[in-house]
Amino acid sequence: MTPIIRSALIALGSLLAIVVLVISMLAEGGAAEGAAVPGTSGAVETTAPASVEHELVVVSPQPGDVVGSPLLIAGHATAQRLGYRLFAAGSPLIEGTINADSDGGFSATVEFTNNCCIEMTLEVFDIEPDAGLGVSIPLAYPETS
Repeated sequence: MTPIIRSALIALGSLLAIVVLVISMLAEGGAAEGAAVPGTSGAVETTAPASVEHELVVVSPQPGDVVGSPLLIAGHATAQRLGYRLFAAGSPLIEGTINADSDGGFSATVEFTNNCCIEMTLEVFDIEPDAGLGVSIPLAYPETS
């Protein structure tokens, strides 16, 4: 075996070990938890995708995304009707509702104006008052020069 082939095999083995390690960490739920949406039952995961026990999964936008207007809000949920609120500096920029389709998928493109802040938060939640189902997704607005 030539030294080049041996080096390539060692590198490939190292890469495979890293992939296995990452997959095992993800399978064990190594993601950090974030803050709860006010009025919900507890902390929710704010890693990509933001979700609550697979009952509400937001695939767009992802936590930490830099977003502008229009904003795509998409995912799937067990709820038929969802609410959303986009905040900057604690003030709502826009809010509304989204209807899920028969398979639970939802998607809406919303326009908003942000004149104040880089840091924003998107809340997506079941509009049923007793559901307690919601996610809070930290976002960023592009800096203007």
